[in-house]
This record gives sequence, C-alpha cells and structure tokens, in this order.
Amino acid sequence: MVSQRVPNRWTFFIVVLLAARSLAAEKLPRLILETSTQKNLEHPSDIELADGGYLVTELFANKLVYVKSQTFSDAIVLKPEKIGKSFSSPHFIAKRPEGGYLVSEGWGRAIVSMDDVSGANWKRFEGPDHDELWAPHGVCISRDGWIYVADSLNSRLVRFRNLDGDRWQVFPDHDRKIAYGRQILCNDQGIWMANSYEARDGLNQGRGSNVLLITDFESGKTETMASFPRSNMTGIALLDERWFVVGLWSGGNRLVVVEKKTREVVFESPPPSQLAGTPYGMRFDERTGKLFVTYTGDISNLEKRGGVAVFKVLMPD
Repeated sequence: MVSQRVPNRWTFFIVVLLAARSLAAEKLPRLILETSTQKNLEHPSDIELADGGYLVTELFANKLVYVKSQTFSDAIVLKPEKIGKSFSSPHFIAKRPEGGYLVSEGWGRAIVSMDDVSGANWKRFEGPDHDELWAPHGVCISRDGWIYVADSLNSRLVRFRNLDGDRWQVFPDHDRKIAYGRQILCNDQGIWMANSYEARDGLNQGRGSNVLLITDFESGKTETMASFPRSNMTGIALLDERWFVVGLWSGGNRLVVVEKKTREVVFESPPPSQLAGTPYGMRFDERTGKLFVTYTGDISNLEKRGGVAVFKVLMPD
C-alpha cells in the first residue's frame, strides 16, 4: 500500500498566501518593456506625442528630434542655429492647444514657443522684468488656458496666460514644499509636480523627493501624493484615475507605479539594460496603452548615450 503525504497546516497556509498574492498582483498595473532604441538620439530629456510621431529634446546637443515611428529612423532634426535661434539645454515639452509646442530651457532662463518642428514663429519668454525665470523645467497648459512652469532654481511654480507674460502669478506655497520641480502635468484634478530636494543654496530644503498636487493655485496649498525620502525624482505620468508613474534618479534609476488612493508603490521597473542614465521625461499614450520614457545616458562625462524605452502598460479591469 502506497502512503499519501498529507500537507500540514503550514503548507496549506503558504499555498493560500501565494494564491492570494497572485490574485492581488492581477489587480495591479504592470510595466512590460516592449522596445528601446538609441537611434538618432544622444542624451534625450523629454518625449511628446506630436503630429502622428514623437518629439524629443536633447540636453547637450541643444536640438529637437522628430520621428514618425517608434523605430526612430528618418529623423527630422531642428537645430536652432540654422534659423538664427538658440537653445540652452531644452528639457521638457508641452503641446499647445492650438497646435505647436512650448519647450523649457532647463539650464537657461526661458520658455520657447514654436508652431511646428521647423521652429516657425519662434518666440522666447524669460519672465517679467526683475522676476525672471531661472532654470525652468516642467511646463504644462491647463484646459482653461494657463501656462504653468516649474521654475526650478527659484524653488517655485508660476503661471501666466501667454508668452507676453500676461497675468503673471507666483504660487504662494505657504508650506514651502516646492524645491526643485522637474516634470509637471496639468489635468482636471490640478497641477502634478515631480519635486526634488537638492543640496543647493537658496532652494527650499527637505529630504528626497515627493509628488505634489495643487488643486487650487491661489490657496497656496499642496497635497503630497507620494514621498521618496532617499531618492531624487525626475518625470511623472498619469495612467488613469487610480495610478501614476514616477522616475527615480538616485533610487536605482527605477520607474515606480504609485496608487493614488493609498499613496503606496505597487510596482517597480528597473532600467532597460540597453540604456544608460536616469529615466527623465515620460508620456503615457492612452490610445495605445504605452508609456514612452527617455533615459538621459551618462550626463557626467557623456561617454554613454541614452535613448527612449517603450513600455506596455498592463492595466487590470
């Protein structure tokens, strides 16, 4: 007679626990690396869905790269000097509602507006006299027409109506939470900011980084949606009303998915092995369910190029 081994209660408990974890994982979003490329790219900072293709900023080459497909072949390159203009490290991009783009000069002092990737109707705005921008990073446009800018080395968020600076306003920031803002997003909830605390003189002080949500600009109040006390933060993308993604610089160059309700990390994605540098700018394409992320490459000695990674976002029902 062959004896059968009866599982003890601990074995049963482990099986139940693993099953519960598997079920829980199915109810969370996941990022699956689909492809990555360095083609026609050097040290990209941000990416925007543009005119049926993709527009990318280049940190050190001071140019824009436009491509029609994810293969990044057949690039159209805008070098401002060819039209008698200049960039000071283009960082982040915002699409204008009427068409065209705003581009921030992250290591300069201006927001640049253009009608298309040829640089048509190029216009610079450096802020009002005696209150100029200083290293503006994130830029976005709200549905009611305000232009918002993370004015990084001034440790502030500003807004205005157009590139003449009409109705210029500075966010009061009563709790002094804003330090070094990078990517920002505008949606129906308010302004979302990837905010880092950096050891620089003159900046608001704190630890690590956080995601700030501003629902009422004039109130001067911010809501902390996530905190990372040991990492700096770069980009942010909103997946839906439940989750958002942020890029962590000194946290292993990871992407992390955060649940809005609990404000806890529910998924982490390491950097693609093919790309160097930190994840910086990102865009989620709701139509295709794909997340586009730039990786800057080695920005200390420029030896290793960066690129763009495309992740398929698997969303639960």
